[in-house]
Amino acid sequence: FMVKDLFVGGSSDPGNLVNLNGQIIYAAHIANGNTDRELYKSDGTIAGTVLLKDINTITASSGTSFFTPFNGKLFFQANNGFSGTELWVSDGTAGGTDLVKSINPGIANASVVNLTVVDNALFFSANDGVTANELWKTDGTLAGTILVKDINPGVNSSSPTNLVNVNGT
Repeated sequence: FMVKDLFVGGSSDPGNLVNLNGQIIYAAHIANGNTDRELYKSDGTIAGTVLLKDINTITASSGTSFFTPFNGKLFFQANNGFSGTELWVSDGTAGGTDLVKSINPGIANASVVNLTVVDNALFFSANDGVTANELWKTDGTLAGTILVKDINPGVNSSSPTNLVNVNGT
C-alpha cells in the first residue's frame, strides 16, 4: 500500500531506496511542480515520511544517486548548486547530511560513481579535475578521502568501473 502521496497530482518517482538504521532513505521529486529530486526518509508511517534535506536550493535538483550504506551512514553523489556533483554523507538527519569533500573544487563535477565497501573503506571512481576519473577511497571523513592511485597518469582517465568486493579486496 502507498505510505504517503508526496506529490499530489504528480509522481514523486521514488528511487534508490536504502535501509539506513531502520529508516528507508531514498530520492524523490519534491512536490513543488518542478523536477526537483531530493533526499527523503520514511519509517513506514505517514508522519514519518518526510523530506530529509533539500540539498540543492539553487537549481532544480541535487541529483542524489548511487546510495551506499557504510559504517552506519549513507554515502551518495549529489550537487548542492555550489560545488558540483560530489561525495555526500547522511546519518539520516538533516543536520547530519553534508558534503564529505569537494573532490573537484569549484562548480565542476567530481562524478562520484561505483561506490563499493571493502572492509573499513568506501572505494569509488571520481574526477578531481587534475587526474581525471581515477580510484578514490574514504573512511567517511574529509582527511580520509584520498586518491588511491592515478592509474593512467595525466589528464587521461583510467575510468575504474564495476568495482567489486572479493573476499575483502
